[in-house]
Amino acid sequence: MISLGHFTGNELGTVAALSYLVMPSERFGEGVHVECVDGHREWTGATKNGAFRITGEMANFTGKHLLHLRMVRDADSLVDANTTAEILIDGNISRVVSGEATSEMPLATSAPDGSLLGLHAPTRATISVDGLRHVLWSGTHDPAEGFGDDESSAVGPNSLVHFVDGRVAVSTSYAEVGCAQAMSSWAAEVTGPHGTIGISRWSLKRLLGQLCFATDSTFRLATDVTLGGALQVEGDTWRLALPEAPTRAGRYYEELRDRLQIIGALSAEQRDGRLSASYADTEIILQLLDGRMPIVRCTVHVVGMVERTLGLLDEIDQQNEGRAFTKYFMSGDSVFASLDIRCTELGAIEEYLQLLVDDSELLGGYLAALGASTLVPML
Repeated sequence: MISLGHFTGNELGTVAALSYLVMPSERFGEGVHVECVDGHREWTGATKNGAFRITGEMANFTGKHLLHLRMVRDADSLVDANTTAEILIDGNISRVVSGEATSEMPLATSAPDGSLLGLHAPTRATISVDGLRHVLWSGTHDPAEGFGDDESSAVGPNSLVHFVDGRVAVSTSYAEVGCAQAMSSWAAEVTGPHGTIGISRWSLKRLLGQLCFATDSTFRLATDVTLGGALQVEGDTWRLALPEAPTRAGRYYEELRDRLQIIGALSAEQRDGRLSASYADTEIILQLLDGRMPIVRCTVHVVGMVERTLGLLDEIDQQNEGRAFTKYFMSGDSVFASLDIRCTELGAIEEYLQLLVDDSELLGGYLAALGASTLVPML
């Protein structure tokens, strides 16, 4: 039997609080990893929601042990009630003993991947505890009026964390529901490149709710505003990494890709974030764009090798006047058809693609009769 030590104070409370942020799943065997490093307990947790590492009190035991979050919480509650608790490892069972109370569970089985904690983070900031709490609360606060489910989903789940000259700020856009952007900042020591990273608003709100565990006087933030990856938040004995989340139109990328796959249209994912699709024997390029409303722009090559004449441009203008969705334009010596779809309407993407194909064939047939080529150029 191995003893992980007798626990007092706030160590288990910190582990429990940060574990609640990343939410390890018992169903998937996820847990909190603890081992002895340089004479101290070192805790690591990681899921798709983030990762953390905590340096605990002095200890002396062997091996790496994976505890379920419920066992950590049980031990923490017993420390609060009885001032001390011991965690024991007996084979594949973890056991908590405190006074007359005991509890036990099998060990977890899925070791955490803490690589998110090691990402390059050249942009750094030091901010007070009150400052971080304020920007997290004010920068993620929802407008006063209530929203329906459709409106709430339109706003999206992510916020922006900004590193600017002498300040850290958090902002949330509510343009999709006609409300002003919320922006809150606090004085901070900022070094490295300035910029912005998107983070799940759920994670930021939950971080705010769990900061009560911290006894630090300041927090250190770090990220890579160019390559992204994660936002790191660090105290004296702990470090948390929250994964970067796509914002605005970018958050619809997976849904768009999946819907194209479902209808059998996806042909390639390009490095620049565009998607190539083949629908009704027509090649279509789809690109997510930000504006007043996040959209996906669908573009089809209509004809190529045409001369830019006043007659052709006049024909394009006349066609655009009579179209509610599809619009035509020239680029180089080619004519293209494009259609913008609100990202909130991706459920109807097949109907929109069919409309784009029909309209592009209509104009393409007319221009081909004038001798234009259908050779597809590079967009």
